[in-house]
Amino acid sequence: MRSGPTLPTALRFLLVLTPLPLAGCILDVTKGTDPFQDLHPGMRVEVKGSADRDPPVIDSLREIVPKPSDRPVKAELTAKAGAAGEGSIEMLGREILVGPKTVYENRDRERIEAFHPEPGEWLKVKLRVKGGVLRARTVRRTVRRDRFKLIGTIRETRPEGRLLSIGGFPLEVSESAKFRLLTSGKDDPLSLFLQDEQKGVPFTLRLHDRLRAGGEFSFKPEIRDEYDLDTKKRGDRISLKEDFKIDLLWRMSDGGAFALLEVSTGTTDRFREGSPDTRDDRASVSRAYAYLPLGFLGDGFRLQVGRQDFYEKREWLYDEVLDALRLLYRGEEWRFEGAVAAGREFLDDNNATKSSATYTALLAKYWDEVWRTSVYVLQRKDWTLANFEPFLFGLRSYAKRKRGFGHWVELGGAKGYHGTKRILGYAMDGGIMFRPDLPGRPTFVLGYALGTGSSNPAGREGYRQSGWQDNNGKFGGVTSFRYYGEVLEPELSNLQVLTIAVGARPIRTASVDLVFHKYRQHRPEAAFTGARRLKASPNGRSRELGWGLDCILGYRPSSRFSFELVAGLFDPSRAFNERNTAHKVELQLRLKF
Repeated sequence: MRSGPTLPTALRFLLVLTPLPLAGCILDVTKGTDPFQDLHPGMRVEVKGSADRDPPVIDSLREIVPKPSDRPVKAELTAKAGAAGEGSIEMLGREILVGPKTVYENRDRERIEAFHPEPGEWLKVKLRVKGGVLRARTVRRTVRRDRFKLIGTIRETRPEGRLLSIGGFPLEVSESAKFRLLTSGKDDPLSLFLQDEQKGVPFTLRLHDRLRAGGEFSFKPEIRDEYDLDTKKRGDRISLKEDFKIDLLWRMSDGGAFALLEVSTGTTDRFREGSPDTRDDRASVSRAYAYLPLGFLGDGFRLQVGRQDFYEKREWLYDEVLDALRLLYRGEEWRFEGAVAAGREFLDDNNATKSSATYTALLAKYWDEVWRTSVYVLQRKDWTLANFEPFLFGLRSYAKRKRGFGHWVELGGAKGYHGTKRILGYAMDGGIMFRPDLPGRPTFVLGYALGTGSSNPAGREGYRQSGWQDNNGKFGGVTSFRYYGEVLEPELSNLQVLTIAVGARPIRTASVDLVFHKYRQHRPEAAFTGARRLKASPNGRSRELGWGLDCILGYRPSSRFSFELVAGLFDPSRAFNERNTAHKVELQLRLKF
């Protein structure tokens, strides 16, 4: 069995606690950084400026966490009206069309007859922008103010002239403008955290100008039936999982630097058929890191240090919280990150990441707003009894579009050791997503994945994933799920998976996905390490493992509440001696603040 030294204890200690002393010197690190550089298309902002200046200029900008109803085409403007023509109103130098569907209201929000505003009259207008044309949904009279206010999505940035296009309005940003940013750039860790329906919190509690708090309570009951594929055996399980967490977000500078601290506690009760019931209690510092612009290295360089998420869109490579030091570069077209990470040991004793180290590097090219390609390498060393030491490398491409065709492609290789066995294999995972412009926003998906096995199972394994993967993502719905199957929940190792899925969003805040999987072993004589949840093992006489079917319902009426219901089954085939169908039903409720 291979073995090796763990990372020095002092280094592990520093990775967790470094964000605390760094907070005291962060203003020196970020001095001179222009926060305009941290603005990017897709950010939801509230801007204000003098009502009397012509042309209008932004003198304050605040980033806001978008609600589910805050679609990019929507904007809200409070300003004084200019000339009102037949079928239009002029505001902030732009023509806003009005029509039969436009609703007019008085200052008390009561519906009134359509009116032509006088020049200089103050209005609050809710509008949509499409194809560069602004159309008013609601026109409301309001009191006179000294500043205009515009809430909308940034559509374009022009740093050379400090110009922003927000909700269809091109506006200049003053050199002395005040910025209050939650995020610090495209795909930065805080932005990913806020967008994640499982991890993120909306930070609704404002403790100070630069300090916000938020939290989440979640409740997840789950039923697993016949996971041993044998109705004659007792072993079904019901589990009840409760979690509560508190997050603190400190915006340390206007240049995008922030620190995040999260403390979590929870309980899991398990009721097993034929076995004693158990309860697990847990408490930990689940996140504690600082994210720092490194202006002295050049624009786009960042340092992230502390207990942080290793995450990517499909969670195929990793989705884990590790104590790490990570250097990042984020430009308009290129992104790079390199990291050294240790498993969580301090202030979190109840986890499976102990006695391990991970080294990773990734280079990505952004071709447009949704399409990117990347290459990566990852070395993991686990010095526990598992002695798991894979070295992974790969090429990937990903594009998820609101309409039309999208895709994902993963091409990877693995080598290394697992105990006394040698790891050597390759994997590929590809698929297409088609989202036609139809009512109900349907999504159609076809995918195929292969992780090789080995022809010498006694001394060798085929492809292995990192062990930090979750294989969790979205197709077109409001919630993510295990895209290789909810019951089997496999690692892509000695496995072939054919996936056919269809989804729809009958209303904007809810979705349903129906996902079918067909499973085969790559080599029937090799060990099947992929299905860790099953209690039955293949007999080695057939490659046909069986098929699975999942139905996933998601409902997210707001950023503060979400509901998920998963129902899945796995029907085994000739590769198993026992062939009874396994079932799973899981409910998840999340309340956030």
